[in-house]
Amino acid sequence: MSFLKRLFKSFGAASPIYEAVKPSVRLRNERVGETWPVPPELMLEVYVKDPTARAAVDYLADQVVGAGFYTTAGIPEAKEAVDEFCERVGLDEMLQTTAREVIGLGNSFWLKVMDGGKLEGIAHIPPTNVLRVFRARDGSVRQYELLSEGRRVRVESKRVVHFRWNPVNNEAFGTGLLRTVCEAMELHVHGVSERKPLYQMKALMQEAMVMQFLTHSSPNQLWVLPDLPASELDPEREGTVAYHLKQMPPWGARWLSNRSGADIKVAVPQVGEGFATYVENLTDEFILGLQTPLPKLIIKRGFTEASAKAALELVERKVVALQRFLKRVIERHVFAQVVAEAGYDPLKAGVRLNWKPKRPELRVEDVLDAFESGLIERDEARRILADMGWNIQA
Repeated sequence: MSFLKRLFKSFGAASPIYEAVKPSVRLRNERVGETWPVPPELMLEVYVKDPTARAAVDYLADQVVGAGFYTTAGIPEAKEAVDEFCERVGLDEMLQTTAREVIGLGNSFWLKVMDGGKLEGIAHIPPTNVLRVFRARDGSVRQYELLSEGRRVRVESKRVVHFRWNPVNNEAFGTGLLRTVCEAMELHVHGVSERKPLYQMKALMQEAMVMQFLTHSSPNQLWVLPDLPASELDPEREGTVAYHLKQMPPWGARWLSNRSGADIKVAVPQVGEGFATYVENLTDEFILGLQTPLPKLIIKRGFTEASAKAALELVERKVVALQRFLKRVIERHVFAQVVAEAGYDPLKAGVRLNWKPKRPELRVEDVLDAFESGLIERDEARRILADMGWNIQA
């Protein structure tokens, strides 16, 4: 039996389902279950179609998992078992998708593929296929309700690895960056029921800017041709004056008339002004909700090197927190089971997922120290210094 057939023989195919999911009824009941506070379809649509949202999510994801990972362990054989498993399931590629879902949606789901009671592999579950989470009274997860081939099926929690990032108020689902910009805010103010989601306000303002441009980019014209016969006013009849006016290209044309009093009056509407502050405020709120300054640093002028560095240092803290979160979930729910089934004690084996460090910035002192200690030759040191910008012959 093939891998995919064994994977979904119990509940069908893994194709994403994009049917609308009703908003959460917020009933923490063992029988009813809990749904997404914001439909994942909506958050994925904003991620795909809003350039700012996608840039923020992709930037953080690349920072978290872009460099790759490696494993360490106290027992070499346990490390070999985990490395072989990671290679077989393509864990490095899966982490690219998982990181984006955790950052954007606050949740990502893996299905444990079992064969003969042992963990054979893991497969990604599309977020749109996860409908409900059923929990016991103590808050522990019992089952997940999934949508597969148009049917609702329930899977035991031990079969699912749930990356639940930032569960607000102990909700069954985590909270990602896109929830903040996709969720409306109830105001409880007389006459105003709610504040629209930020993504809607941003899109409406951008649409208004386009409409204003289309409205005011070319002036309206009033053609005055005295004593023009009514037959010339039919825009559908070829050869009439009205027909030629209708066919006139947007960039205009030159006309000649021998009628006395012929004239063209141009009406240029006043372009609306004074909205720049509103646009900037809404854009800043949207970027602030995405919790990364990258879009602002790229498109906004005036940032000093010190302010840009300080902003990126704040992002670095979030990156480290996300790396620690992914690492712990994978070690606890995947690596430990692989090691145990290989016949080793997970605690004694101590298999750990480690993120590859970034390449350190090379300093002149480092080159000189390497030369003095005999690690590199004089010619090699001169070549490195020349590559660093020193005006010396390599």
